[in-house]
Amino acid sequence: MSLEVKHLSYSYNHGSAYETRAVDDVSFKIDKGDFVGLIGHTGSGKSTLVQLLNCLLEPSEGTVLVDGKDVFESEDTKRANRFKVGLVFQYPENQLFEMTVYDDVCFGPKNMKLADDEIEKRAKRALSLAGVEEKDYDKSPIALSGGQKRRVAIAGLLAMEPDILILDEPTAGLDPMGREDILSELKKLQKEHDMTIILVSHSMDDVANYADKVLVMDKGKLILDGDVSAVFKEVDLLTSVGLAPPEISYIIRDLNEKGFGIDTDITNVEDFKVELLKILEKRRGKFRKEGIKKNSKDFSAAIQVDATAKGVKHD
Repeated sequence: MSLEVKHLSYSYNHGSAYETRAVDDVSFKIDKGDFVGLIGHTGSGKSTLVQLLNCLLEPSEGTVLVDGKDVFESEDTKRANRFKVGLVFQYPENQLFEMTVYDDVCFGPKNMKLADDEIEKRAKRALSLAGVEEKDYDKSPIALSGGQKRRVAIAGLLAMEPDILILDEPTAGLDPMGREDILSELKKLQKEHDMTIILVSHSMDDVANYADKVLVMDKGKLILDGDVSAVFKEVDLLTSVGLAPPEISYIIRDLNEKGFGIDTDITNVEDFKVELLKILEKRRGKFRKEGIKKNSKDFSAAIQVDATAKGVKHD
């Protein structure tokens, strides 16, 4: 299922002296199975844009097409689109309100007026896909940790079997392990179920590690649209709008200045580590089964770079 945005605009307080253009003539297309990162500083229009995609807001101008059909054509098409394009808000506790986790996940399918056996089938499948353990089904959502709440909120949307899943800062407030767990589950959904994912995030590193394509917003306008490596090469433009490329980009730049010759299309830590080790092994002139010797200067450099790539501040 493709999603196409055509000259989409939205203004708050439309027609008043306080009118604010939150989304300004935005156009782009997302194909089925894409994992798209939507980035921009606070106030750039990201959250307004995704609410338009989910038909929670009505555009001032332009429209959204899902499989070539205008989702704003009627009230019926808007309602149908909300089942096709699922939206997880930044704070999932705003979406969790039933007495138990299981009942909460059943809410969406019930609203679709499905048969009881189909509701049960969808709920259990969605909970499994989102990584929610069966022992938690009868718990109150309020009793869950932040990471578990994110999973239940995602499961609630998966139970409606949307074609497109939008997540607005789904890892906000989570510790590094919780963030990694959630993002890994999303990547798994994309790869194994060909689901289209739109990830709204302030983390350039998360987008670089998980997304295939990137949309960059600034002052309501779409200023960049392309694959991850191409977008993050636009260092000057990103910096000018208050964004910074992933940390790994700076590390690669610094090493290349020392003659390492690392591929500048690399945007994630795992690919970087593989590339760096190959270069270091080549420099040593031979390969060893046990890897680079721990007493070598090159190995020490690799360890330092690896630590930096995982978040240690570099000079």
